[in-house]
Amino acid sequence: MAEFTQQLGIPSLAWLQDTVQPAMDYVGCRTLPQNLFTVVWSAVFFHVLYTYFAEYIPRFFVPDRWAACTPAQKADWRLRITYITESFMIGPYELYLYIVQADARAHAPIIERVFSYDETQVWLLSVSAGFFAWHVGEMLADKSSKLEFILHGTVGGAFLFSAYRPILQFYLPHFLIYEFTNIFQGFYRFFSKLGLETSGPSIGNAVVWILSFAVIRVVQGTYVTYHVIKDLYDVSNMSLTKDELSAADWAAFQELSRNGMRPEPVSLGTVLFWFVGGTVLIGLNFMWFYLLIRTTIRKLPRKSQKEQ
Repeated sequence: MAEFTQQLGIPSLAWLQDTVQPAMDYVGCRTLPQNLFTVVWSAVFFHVLYTYFAEYIPRFFVPDRWAACTPAQKADWRLRITYITESFMIGPYELYLYIVQADARAHAPIIERVFSYDETQVWLLSVSAGFFAWHVGEMLADKSSKLEFILHGTVGGAFLFSAYRPILQFYLPHFLIYEFTNIFQGFYRFFSKLGLETSGPSIGNAVVWILSFAVIRVVQGTYVTYHVIKDLYDVSNMSLTKDELSAADWAAFQELSRNGMRPEPVSLGTVLFWFVGGTVLIGLNFMWFYLLIRTTIRKLPRKSQKEQ
């Protein structure tokens, strides 16, 4: 990655990595500095896309409608295009990893589930973390942003950054596939902007959005959040010694230690953080699912009394 970016003339952030490493070691995010390059340039990429390039899509495809938009409407167009770009970058690939790794994940020992470190996942994590950093910054700058969206972005971003301990990277595909559902949300927004809410493609997209949201966020999201909290609580009560760990867990512990990722004790504060934050995110998902169904039903075409 470093050699590739040097060939492109992108400046290195090694100085920043060295600067923040002591602070990150202190707060526990010890693998964040070595991935800071991806986080920063991800945030820069989405900022540049939103600010300078996103508007060319509606300008090209719907020039008359774009010309009639107010500044606020144009800003929302740019925002939606940026959102759906990130969703396409992360969602489909995470869904693929979720499916192909399902069998191996089903038999992973608890030490691997809590402390494993994966280069592919950490890259996807860093791209998402950069997006969340940019996203939260934009929402805080926009005084009209709703509290639930700011809360979701802040808690979700905090969860992502906590994976740099490293901790719970094993579960990242279970949460990052949320981005897959955002693809259909993005198309829903575009249909609405074009006045096509009741068209066949729009209704079909809404049905897929509802089903994917129910399966991925509501059912799977609630289930995996429970297991994350349970695993953290169980590990917080372990001494992480050979005498207490199973053979599989001790083997995983030794492998991680040899790779410089020696597992460290999990505090009850970490368990509490995930319990509170996880409960908030589950509550938001249930609330949005209810609003999604209610809004979709309201926009379904209705027969007139004469037709009835």
